[in-house]
Amino acid sequence: MSLTSKLAIGALRQLVPQKQAWRELLGREEFLKLYKCFKNSEYYSNGGRIEREKSILGFKFSDSLHGKCVTIFPQTKGRDFIHSVKTFYGKEINMSNIQREVDLFERNIPILKSMPKSSDCLEPKMLKKLFSDKYKPTRRFNEDGYPVTTIIDRKTQKPVEAYIKQCSRDEMPYHKGAYCEKYEMYVKMPDGDSVLVGKRSFVDATNEKIIDSGDMGAYANELYEGIGTRLHQLAVERAIQNNYNNIIICSTGDAFPFHYKSLFRTGSSDVKKTYDVVLSMGKRRGLSENEVRVCLVESEQKGLYEVKTFENILKRAYIKNEDYIAEFEMVLDGQNLEYWKKLAKTQPILLE
Repeated sequence: MSLTSKLAIGALRQLVPQKQAWRELLGREEFLKLYKCFKNSEYYSNGGRIEREKSILGFKFSDSLHGKCVTIFPQTKGRDFIHSVKTFYGKEINMSNIQREVDLFERNIPILKSMPKSSDCLEPKMLKKLFSDKYKPTRRFNEDGYPVTTIIDRKTQKPVEAYIKQCSRDEMPYHKGAYCEKYEMYVKMPDGDSVLVGKRSFVDATNEKIIDSGDMGAYANELYEGIGTRLHQLAVERAIQNNYNNIIICSTGDAFPFHYKSLFRTGSSDVKKTYDVVLSMGKRRGLSENEVRVCLVESEQKGLYEVKTFENILKRAYIKNEDYIAEFEMVLDGQNLEYWKKLAKTQPILLE
């Protein structure tokens, strides 16, 4: 038997108790209605997708502080509408409720696409919210000795204690004086089990005196606010400890708005763009030539434009609900980093 087959069988065996728990929670009839919608997905243990005429419906089954729940993620091609994500708890979980929400979303798609976001949609509201007194942790460590912080329960808007595990700090073999640090964030459920809600890794580059890019994953944004913000805080606190002035990340996919709202900005780049290239980039994201012209940041070299131009294009496309997907380097430095450092010291995680 191949290794792949063994892994597949092992995964299926692990699903049996989960399926039984959901069948018991929902009843056989409702369970079958939901299960048939995602059973053929490669990821059906966690969720699945239904292709519809106007949208794609993503499912996710989760354990939460309020019991088992189902979240739906309505999307249109190339766009997510985060405010349309809906989580159902307990007796709310049935195919009728889910169908009603998706139908409502599809009726509202023309409005959602045509209505620009407010002018302050890229302001750092989560930073101000999460670092307010309401969400200040009541203790520094949990009963197991792990440092704690808080995130926000979307259902109640109350603080939720999360704890941080440092998984490793390994010297990088091809980068002298650099260490890869890995962290995990957990929330403890009422039954005592812990659920992984986020991961963060970054490179502590001691020779360059920077925090360099790594990976970030927030796995329960449908249940909690502030996961990504707290994961960024880990890197900020390491920068405080080492007296660094730069934190670098690679913004992937549609994470750009989150990182921008977290005060990361496009880094400096030696690669300048011609006007034709910039115009093409803007038009691919639904902007007119006049809108692209507003985004231009000229280089010292005549006829070329700085990477800041691309940032402005992405901002404008995001506000218009157009396709803002991009991948490029972003940096937290200067006044933005100093602001972050002040916030971190009011609710420290790793700091003494």
